[in-house]
Amino acid sequence: KNLASNQKDETLLFVPKELINLSLGLEHRGQKSAGMCVYNPLTGEETKRRRTFIPYKEVGRVSEVYKLRHRPEYVNILQRCKGLAGIAHVRYSTSGADRDDYFAARDEVQPFLRGHSRVWKRYALAYNGNIANSNDLREELEKDACQFETEVDTEIIRSLIAMEIKKCADKLNLSKSSRPNPLDFFKNTMEKLDGCYNIVSLFGNGDLIVVRDPNGFRPLVYGEDDSLYAVASESYALERIGIKNFTEIEPGEILIINSQGLRKQKIIERRFSFCQFEYVYFAKSKSIINGRGVRKVRNRLGENLARVEPIREKLNEDYLVVPIPSTSIAATESYSKALNIPLVAAIEKEDLERGFINGPEERERIMSSNYTVHSDVNGKKIILIDDSLVRGETAQRIIKEIYNAGAKEIHIRSTEPPIFHPCFYGIDFPTRKELIAARFSESSLGDVRTLEEKIANHLGVESVGFQTIDGLVKAIGLPKDNLCLACLNGEYPTPYGQIRCGGINK
Repeated sequence: KNLASNQKDETLLFVPKELINLSLGLEHRGQKSAGMCVYNPLTGEETKRRRTFIPYKEVGRVSEVYKLRHRPEYVNILQRCKGLAGIAHVRYSTSGADRDDYFAARDEVQPFLRGHSRVWKRYALAYNGNIANSNDLREELEKDACQFETEVDTEIIRSLIAMEIKKCADKLNLSKSSRPNPLDFFKNTMEKLDGCYNIVSLFGNGDLIVVRDPNGFRPLVYGEDDSLYAVASESYALERIGIKNFTEIEPGEILIINSQGLRKQKIIERRFSFCQFEYVYFAKSKSIINGRGVRKVRNRLGENLARVEPIREKLNEDYLVVPIPSTSIAATESYSKALNIPLVAAIEKEDLERGFINGPEERERIMSSNYTVHSDVNGKKIILIDDSLVRGETAQRIIKEIYNAGAKEIHIRSTEPPIFHPCFYGIDFPTRKELIAARFSESSLGDVRTLEEKIANHLGVESVGFQTIDGLVKAIGLPKDNLCLACLNGEYPTPYGQIRCGGINK
């Protein structure tokens, strides 16, 4: 917000430092790659040419990309990325080329840049989500002579924005130095997109423009202090950089932040369809989303599981309840308390890597080396609490280790209802065949008890118990119509989601 001339260099270094801190606060959302792009324009004192945008990005975790364990290299990165404003991204790949291919992954690291000789047509872009009509949009743009170098939706959005900027400029017959209203060309872009998207963009004149899709599938918040404005996917990231008070960006809303301050406007109104899986798995437990603490929601999920526990009459001193770390810990605590069963953290996870958000090879590596089961389970009957059973891969591996450690019985309880349908809005289960519930039941309308018995037999455990949809909705505390439950009940909130589901389920 303020730039004192005698502290100019220190202030410019402040931007990349805070972008890295924000990225660390969001690393649970993406561990494939990290990148930033900063805005550092020429001043009147300079005579040499240099870039308006300075990108830095690479495949890997945040600490690896920014060399946080190698001080000289880290300082060099900060010096390179000095600026007045910036955007950053951590990637969780739900589309694109082979996610275990380094070179393909390198091409897809965000932010993406769009160069142009006119400063108001120059921008950097990063986004989180999934565009359900991406194939149709790609074909339409290719007919208009656009060429694509990757398979990711980010490149499609970048091209759409460029096309809409040109249309708005042509319509207004603007001079070379002027620029159309960003509210107009972003509104036109949003009207073409079907699906989930949070967009942060940085323009060549220094404007930071932020967009949340009109269904509001994913969280997006902003806050400020005396020195800066900041936007992030979750409140936890803002808290890491000292911003305690935050505001949630409304679905269909655009923020424009520049030297004049912050202004916002709601552009499109549609049904609010927040992704329930954010509360169950994706979000940090310390975050607050839609005015609800994520940890509190997970506590209530555990209470609901305890309320319908099918073997509660059999429970005695032989039973222990054990969480699969770390997203199920809060639910396990409340489940344990409600049923008065001892909670033992008998499964230890070696680091912060998340198997679910990585590709097949990475998931296999994480599952084979990342979990340790302690001897507390020996001779005990274990109630294992998991946040969800999506593919069943992690559960299978952990079940084997618990039996090897001497457990007499294992009962699995999932805080998430059975997932039958693919997600087209940014969670990585795009096909039915990979979903364990869909493999054992033709429809979400089938008998849940039969499904639970089939999955229990498949996993080799005594029993499996799922959360109910009603229990999930009650725990979250939002109206059912304000949640996206498509992966659970097949009711997709956007037209292309419905079209794609129909094609897959035939």
